[in-house]
Amino acid sequence: LEWLSRQYGILVARAGETQTFGELAITYNQSRAASAIATVRTELVRIDRAAYIFYLGVHVSRALGEKQKLVTRLFRAPGLPALEGQRAKRLTYALGLVRAEQGQPVVRTGQRGGRVYVVWQGEVDVRQGSHTIATLGRGEMVGDLDALAAAVVEARVLLPHPPHTAHASIGRHAAAGQASDGAAFQHFLAQALTATLPLSRESLSVVVRSQGADLLTLTLHELARGVDAQVLLHLAEQQRARRLYWAERAATSLASGKQLLHYARAADRAARHDADLAATEHARAHGCGGVGG
Repeated sequence: LEWLSRQYGILVARAGETQTFGELAITYNQSRAASAIATVRTELVRIDRAAYIFYLGVHVSRALGEKQKLVTRLFRAPGLPALEGQRAKRLTYALGLVRAEQGQPVVRTGQRGGRVYVVWQGEVDVRQGSHTIATLGRGEMVGDLDALAAAVVEARVLLPHPPHTAHASIGRHAAAGQASDGAAFQHFLAQALTATLPLSRESLSVVVRSQGADLLTLTLHELARGVDAQVLLHLAEQQRARRLYWAERAATSLASGKQLLHYARAADRAARHDADLAATEHARAHGCGGVGG
């Protein structure tokens, strides 16, 4: 599909059976910002603007508004301005929806990474092996952000005119990347992501805890195109801190489990010892009584 990208621009989203597209332009009364290209023989249902506004407009507009608020809140860093309106709308439109039932895995350990997930409705458990190390609710995010952080730093290195000053902190790398030409940085970031993602694997699993759950999802490519480098690195640092916290909780839980098992085994040994003593005493008493008779 490379020729499609050359002719129509970068791929921002895919739509399949029962999915919709084009509602942003109608909802916000704007010109269409993207082209929709059928890659196979496709049948579509066309809804004109009047019917859409009458039957669906209010509900879709409200849902898009809530999602855009979530996007604006999630994808920002302290001390930096919020996402500009058009970028927030494009990122909102790129959100995919994953619906899953109770007990169904949304992410499996070892599967290929490359996405972030945000809980929209319901709850999910984050698991390491068979242990639940966190429960996430509405507005909380999980995903393979380490790969994105590595790609941001790599893109900064690939820039043809990197700053002369060597920076040690990852946040300063981000600032240097933003100071460089934006288009060049985005180009190298896309290259770095394409090289990094095939090696990326999920280290945790995510399983639906509630009766059902809706999760919003973005590819790392979509996120990288919509958010500044500083914000991407801030998100990765946040996620890394959460994972360290989860790992500590898992270790504590495992240690507590081992301690409880140790106590249970000790109690079992003590109970068996007491039972053996009682049986011995009973046998002696029975034996003495028999001789006396």
